Amino acid sequence: MRSRYKRLYLVLLLIGYFAIAYTAMHYLDITCVFLKIFGIPCPGCGMTRAFLSLLELDFYSAAKYIFLSIITLGIYGLVVMSSVSNDINIAASRYDGKKTMHYCLLAFLIGPITLGIAYIVWFHKISNRIGNELKRRNIAYSFSCADYWLWNVLGSFIIVGPFIYYHKLFKATNLMCADYNVKG
Repeated sequence: MRSRYKRLYLVLLLIGYFAIAYTAMHYLDITCVFLKIFGIPCPGCGMTRAFLSLLELDFYSAAKYIFLSIITLGIYGLVVMSSVSNDINIAASRYDGKKTMHYCLLAFLIGPITLGIAYIVWFHKISNRIGNELKRRNIAYSFSCADYWLWNVLGSFIIVGPFIYYHKLFKATNLMCADYNVKG
């Protein structure tokens, strides 16, 4: 009897989740995070399009998008985070004398060796460094290592936290780079 209620609860929870996601994607125009940040559709992932295809019961398109995301093996995430580490080094190294480790080195070597601890340290340090560079450049945008801990770590419990953190990280990086392009 009890397992029947658990299954019913799970089904109702999934229906509610899909209803909220469908409403957000179609009526509130919330689409791909990559598209929102960079202004162009994600060329490789397609997971948002796959999810929309599933909601519209277009299983052929959904399978195609999921297959393409498997083929890319997350390469676009590596490219974007590598760009963030390069951008902070270019914009801030001559002022603070620090150099952030390249993300590919972290992802392929240091992170696995340290069993993931290096990722925590790297994100803490880069968030703090970008926040300090924003303050040094007098850019009115709040970003620091606290955003990493609050949104990416604790926010993981509410599922949307990491998305908010990455949005803030990319926005802070873009603001810093725009100021660097103007002032040097």
